[in-house]
Amino acid sequence: MRSKIFFTLIISFLVSGKIFSQKLEVKSFLQFDLQTETNIRAIEVLNDSVVWFAGSGGVYSFTNDNGATFTIDSLKADTLIHEFRSIAVLNEYTILLMNAGSPAYIFKSDDIGVSWKVVYENDDAEIFFDALKFADEKNGIAIGDPIRDCFQIIITHDGGETWQQVLCKPIPHSLSGEAAFASSNSSIDIIGKSIWFATGGLHSRVFASQDLGEHWKVIDAPIIAGKELTGIFSLDFFDRYNGIIGGGDYNDKASKISTVAITSDEGKIWKPIAEEDAPPFVSCIQYQPNSAGYNIIAACLPGIYLSDNKGLLWTKLPDENGNEIKSIFYTFRFSPSGKVAWFAGAKGKIARLELK
Repeated sequence: MRSKIFFTLIISFLVSGKIFSQKLEVKSFLQFDLQTETNIRAIEVLNDSVVWFAGSGGVYSFTNDNGATFTIDSLKADTLIHEFRSIAVLNEYTILLMNAGSPAYIFKSDDIGVSWKVVYENDDAEIFFDALKFADEKNGIAIGDPIRDCFQIIITHDGGETWQQVLCKPIPHSLSGEAAFASSNSSIDIIGKSIWFATGGLHSRVFASQDLGEHWKVIDAPIIAGKELTGIFSLDFFDRYNGIIGGGDYNDKASKISTVAITSDEGKIWKPIAEEDAPPFVSCIQYQPNSAGYNIIAACLPGIYLSDNKGLLWTKLPDENGNEIKSIFYTFRFSPSGKVAWFAGAKGKIARLELK
């Protein structure tokens, strides 16, 4: 009888997802010298060995052999040199790049970067796109700073071939001094029909839509705000219900006050993480795939931080030799397997983290 009860309890824990994931352990941490001055804030990982990135000076690059070789090139529109802040890799052939600033462009390649075409253009003097994200190979969204109190949102349902502007009427008005950040291409997320994007500046808020942008709600978030460079810099959802936001005060990067908050109800309520348990300023935050939502990594300035209990407690991630990782990275992404994460930063800094 006791064994039957014990077996039932184990099954209950498995079904409810309360079995803890395996603790993150580093197998290797390797940094690459690409000898380029580009500052990288856009990176996308297709699989364990293929990663693409883009940055300042119109530079983009990829490796398909774990970093043994990199293909590096640049892209211009007429004489304009782009500041690429967003990238999407839909499959092994198809890549999209989006610049920050005006005029705004989205470029698309269907042949691994051999040729590019413009699939979106906006010459409004105030346009400034912050992030680009796809839910699958067809459905994607891009978010831009508000113009006349309206956040600029465009959506595609055909793999980025065409883009439609989301009407301003259903989007809650932006507040004075509120905008999104283009620091790591992670101020927006999309899962199925659910979309979230995060803001900062004088206000920290999370906007949410459950029907691909037809209707929107917004909620105040417990991340420090009130200055131009405060607020939510990064957002990620593990599934439709469980998400995390990270940021802080860019001018006080060591502070751990109000830098991270978590949700388990689609973003309706956000729980702040106490200062003594939180990481410092967060530039990018991401769940490890296949970790049941327990393992999360944050690229902080400086250092890489990890949580293995759904974001409740944070510690620094050491390299395979137990040494502190002191490098500064703006952004990173996991591979779909969760075994590899690629990091990127200033002056072409790229690193590959492999987990056990």
